[in-house]
Amino acid sequence: DRCGVCGGRGAASTGTCDCEGVPYGRSLFGCDGVCRDPPVVLDECAVCGGGGEKNTGIGERCSVVPGNESVTTTPTPPLVASSFAPSPTTADAPPLTMAEPPMRTHPPPTTPAPSAAPTVAVALPANPTYVEMAVRLPLALSEFTAANQAGFVRGVAAAAGVPDVTWVEITSISESATRRRLLASGVDVEFRVATASAAAAQAAAAGLSASGLNAALAVLGLPAVTVLRAAFVAETAASSGATPVLPEAGSSGIGG
Repeated sequence: DRCGVCGGRGAASTGTCDCEGVPYGRSLFGCDGVCRDPPVVLDECAVCGGGGEKNTGIGERCSVVPGNESVTTTPTPPLVASSFAPSPTTADAPPLTMAEPPMRTHPPPTTPAPSAAPTVAVALPANPTYVEMAVRLPLALSEFTAANQAGFVRGVAAAAGVPDVTWVEITSISESATRRRLLASGVDVEFRVATASAAAAQAAAAGLSASGLNAALAVLGLPAVTVLRAAFVAETAASSGATPVLPEAGSSGIGG
């Protein structure tokens, strides 16, 4: 699927998808249990989304230690100098008042992000039969980054119907001849797909039609390709002269 999970459904927090279901996205579950980019985090006082204010949360500078709260008293009024003034008694003094301890702010319970389902790579067959193909993407060579290459491989694997992205190998990446002549963006990509049998290779070649491959790439946010060399079974084509699968109508053939 678009998250690179074999047999998956593009669910969030699986494969390469973040918690919003975006491949290679950066959204995470914050301490408030909400998925966003950037996520809400605990401050230095362990308060979710706080600013580290004093007397909030926990920590040496963040909270008042019980038993050390300040005690305030109201001073006794001074005596008036008079020969008739009675001696002050304890009952005349105002009562002591205890300062209320500050309220503690406890961080809300955090919701852990759901763990991604583990993916196990499927090993290549002992004697694979390869399907080869060449396409052109309307991108500059510098735009075909490692992330876009990984997405391209996932799209090829999905269109070919192979069980794992490791069965797809990019064998060549070059700037297109049209790009050099007309200054139009284009990158030529040659790749091959491993299959377990000749019958599986024929099915993979059929799945790698122009429409099938472009549909798989569109799900991953990649542009449509132009077929330069149609998908064909390499071993069959080399040993028995089998005819490669021809491009569909409307796709470009070999050449600039």
